[in-house]
Amino acid sequence: MHLIFFDRRSQVMEWDPASASTGPKTLVAVTASALQALEERGLPHEAISRYANFKGKGAVREQCCRESLALAQELESFMGERYAPARFDGPGFMTASVYHMQHAVMAIATRAFLIRETIRAVRPRDVTILSDQVLPPFSDEYTQNPWMEFFEGLTVKRGEESGIGRMGTKPGTEWSPRILDPTPPCHSASTPFGAEKNPTLRLLMAHHLGYDWAPVLEVLAKATSSTCFTLDGKFFGSGGWKFYFDSKVRTAGGETIVLNCETFRLDPAEARILESLFDDWLARRTAPPTMNVFGMDLFPAIKRYLRAMASIGPALARHADKVSVEVLEVVQPHAVCFFAMPWPAAKRLAYQCHLRRIPVVAFQHGGTPGTHVSPHHQLSDLSHADFFLTYGEGIRPPENPFVRVRATHVPVGSARIEKLIRQAEKPVAFGRLTVLWLGDISTENTQAGIEDTLRYRLQVECLRILSESRDLQVVYRPFPTCSLEAHATPQWIARTGRNSVRVTPHGPLLPLLLGSDIVICDLYSSTVWNEVLALKKPFILYCDPDQGFLRDHFMADLESACLWCKSESELVEAVRRLSTERHQFVSEVARIDPSVFLRKYVWHRGDGNSAARVVSFLHRVCRDGQSVETWQKAWDQESSVKAEQASRQANPDAIALEHALHRLNTRMAAQF
Repeated sequence: MHLIFFDRRSQVMEWDPASASTGPKTLVAVTASALQALEERGLPHEAISRYANFKGKGAVREQCCRESLALAQELESFMGERYAPARFDGPGFMTASVYHMQHAVMAIATRAFLIRETIRAVRPRDVTILSDQVLPPFSDEYTQNPWMEFFEGLTVKRGEESGIGRMGTKPGTEWSPRILDPTPPCHSASTPFGAEKNPTLRLLMAHHLGYDWAPVLEVLAKATSSTCFTLDGKFFGSGGWKFYFDSKVRTAGGETIVLNCETFRLDPAEARILESLFDDWLARRTAPPTMNVFGMDLFPAIKRYLRAMASIGPALARHADKVSVEVLEVVQPHAVCFFAMPWPAAKRLAYQCHLRRIPVVAFQHGGTPGTHVSPHHQLSDLSHADFFLTYGEGIRPPENPFVRVRATHVPVGSARIEKLIRQAEKPVAFGRLTVLWLGDISTENTQAGIEDTLRYRLQVECLRILSESRDLQVVYRPFPTCSLEAHATPQWIARTGRNSVRVTPHGPLLPLLLGSDIVICDLYSSTVWNEVLALKKPFILYCDPDQGFLRDHFMADLESACLWCKSESELVEAVRRLSTERHQFVSEVARIDPSVFLRKYVWHRGDGNSAARVVSFLHRVCRDGQSVETWQKAWDQESSVKAEQASRQANPDAIALEHALHRLNTRMAAQF
């Protein structure tokens, strides 16, 4: 038996069956795009999900985080002892990169696990793994995908694996550092900028101004007593850990201030010294390092990635320190605010803030933190921010963290979703009963979530059922950040001519939500779940808890917020009922009340004041030094008084009645 793995559509379309060896062959699709292409060509094939699935994958991510952290600490200590410029207090050049390290390991582990389990199940004589494009984040360091190196180095054991090879590969490019020069700035500052104006609140926004920070900044822009500065950044090639800050800062008025430090440059001579130290670390160990995931030692596959981190990381960390020291001196902020903190440069900036007792504030971005079992989040905002602003009290720190959680969780609500609700004025009518399907992202089987070929086949089965009903209009929305080819479902829709299914890959989501009568979602991330429930749309959710790995308290609340299908069969049954019962079934799902869920996980108090609440927090806690408890109590009391006053003003008849009762009580008291 000759086993041949395809992972891209182009491989399938270019493959010539006559070129393969004679004898029985099994063609296996590793991704949805390969599966759809094999179907389109009519070639006999199997989806890789027939042989393997990674249910329970979330359970091994913490193990991966722990092993990555231990390896980073060992390597960082070895190199720092032998090379002073690689020695850092606080988050080091390797430990600050563990967030990205474990993502890379899990990407390799996912592909390697699926292929290994298929080989074990089929027990072939020959194996061919087609791989012609190096996926990010490996394109700088590898000329072929790193899981190929795992299989090429695999030792034959008891006939379980044999004849593993590859063909049809196209060499990638060797690592080549790329520097993106910033636009020449227009102002130079050696003293605190605008200090003579003495604004009431000074904020430094690190890198990103979008998501839930955007409505907050709109409120701040209306206040003359606050000033916001923005520190942007770039990437030194591919790979998230290669992020570095600009050597300039922007004011809210659009002025650019040059910092007294140069843009990032890599010294090739130092990189060679550090590469030699990495090699020396390997040579001096009594045994080779290991990285065990799913029973596989992936260190040989991840070694090049770690070597690049070790050779470039110290220079990135030193540059981050220079920028951080300079920008904090120039801006003198009351707080430094982050959209997210996965990058080593962000953690170095936070560390410099800690040394100066400047509060570091992160804002929850998306619904997953605190609701899913996501140990990698501990390596980002939770362990480096002082305050983590959350959407509600249901967002909780991990019960048993493997690193120290520094951030105090402060529920404020989602300013972004509150703004979304305010914009939701006029729904768009599509005519027939409209079903909006929100499709999960395709990571091409390199990250968590539903397995890619399972996702594709489940979507195809359900969309086929829905498209057969003449009374339904289906709007299919693939995840916007992945290509349509990788997603594969749009290709199936186009090829089969499903006229009642319309694909809308681009444009804002809000009009689609407003125009739908019911929403079906198979997304692993809960970000869009919150938006659907906040708009009070009837909601059918598919999320296998063995794949989604949700936290216990969140599962109990989710159960009562929507029609939650925990298995493929449950989703197919819900789709069949929607197809046959239509309005009756929609009405049944619409009766589910998500109000408790929304209060705990989306908009906290539900008063529409999330942005104002954050502004108050920045003034009272970050600037004035109030405790979170004191601020929360004062805010709630003030909000209660304002709500009562607003209610009284909105109901003049009630006020008149209250005055009449007061006069009556006064006269009665005088008589007695």
